[in-house]
Amino acid sequence: MSPKLNKTRDVIDIAAYLALSAGFAAATLLIAQPWLLACGFAVASAVMVSAGLRLNKLQKNLEKYSGQSRIVQDLCKASGLPEKDVAIYTLKLDESKMRAHRGRFPKILVTMVEHMSQTYNVSVYKFKKTGIMISPPILSLLNDEEKKGVLAHEFVHAAANHNTIGVAQATLHYASTYTGIAAKAFAMFSTHWQGALGAIGGGMIMRKALHYIIPNGKLLDQKEENLHFRDVLKRIRAQRRRDIMAEAASAAIFTAVAPAYAAIWGIAKGISILSLLSKEALSRKKEYQADRGAVALGANPLALVTGFRKSEAIGKKSFEAAYEGPLPKPDFLRKAWARATASHPPTRKRIERLCDIAHKQGYSEEAIAEAKNGKIDVSTAHIIPPETLIFWTKIKQK
Repeated sequence: MSPKLNKTRDVIDIAAYLALSAGFAAATLLIAQPWLLACGFAVASAVMVSAGLRLNKLQKNLEKYSGQSRIVQDLCKASGLPEKDVAIYTLKLDESKMRAHRGRFPKILVTMVEHMSQTYNVSVYKFKKTGIMISPPILSLLNDEEKKGVLAHEFVHAAANHNTIGVAQATLHYASTYTGIAAKAFAMFSTHWQGALGAIGGGMIMRKALHYIIPNGKLLDQKEENLHFRDVLKRIRAQRRRDIMAEAASAAIFTAVAPAYAAIWGIAKGISILSLLSKEALSRKKEYQADRGAVALGANPLALVTGFRKSEAIGKKSFEAAYEGPLPKPDFLRKAWARATASHPPTRKRIERLCDIAHKQGYSEEAIAEAKNGKIDVSTAHIIPPETLIFWTKIKQK
């Protein structure tokens, strides 16, 4: 990796958060036998390998992107990535390659590409070789300087091995979560299997009863395709609230039979939540590093600022168009949880840091102010369809 991208603070952050995730995985031994933790790791590893293989298969069936060849060459040289090992793809399935599959291509990947191709998205995945995937709408939204900034950002992710780090931490997180789930189930059925069945049944009854208790619960009895966009969003939130409360009710029922179970359930949930917060905190750290690194590779920091502002503006515009009006402001707790579990930092904070970098590089105050606060025109930009917004909202909820 290029020395310009490898800051001491980044290495310390990565090491600290990976150690923290490993600690959470080890903490499951408070409530689980070692063999349960081993099973948790096996399942988590299988899930991550499966996801990697699917993504690799997806990349092989995308159309190659031929634009920005000179920029790609410069970024390969600056980042230290061999040009022969870097491929740029458009998030659009290659029809000729798809015909060769004769309908055997996984439907979930087709669905993901259909929705990803409607968003303003650039992502990278390093599986032997580096593949950068660009959605068609973002190519028409950004100017050449902004495209270079976005590509440089992804090159930093690849050169800094962020994918490898992310997979390692995700494996630790899912191992903690799966081990906690297994520990709860083992504790229930090994202690009092009749009580376990009763608790599960009680939880299922409570799950249905909550449709008539929680706010917007009655929307859960309606088909999503018959609802307006704003009601679908309410339905998603109600579904999440119902699932949490039903699980808690099931745990409370079994605790009445075996009081010690409350501690097991609480520890398992606590470890899972803390592990998630640690995983997403490191993800945000890596995004800040990629922003700084993009500038080190030659990107204009102010082009990154305007690019971020455009993407945020069109996202907000798309939600408001589907909602048919201003979006309601989330309450404090929901907003705090969304920030804590976000994989990317708030756009505002990223812009502030990039403006500081631009100031240190000698950009004028007028240029910085214009990039930060000037008018952003997205009036002719592609509006993200409501069904795509719903798809990604559900993904985030999970």
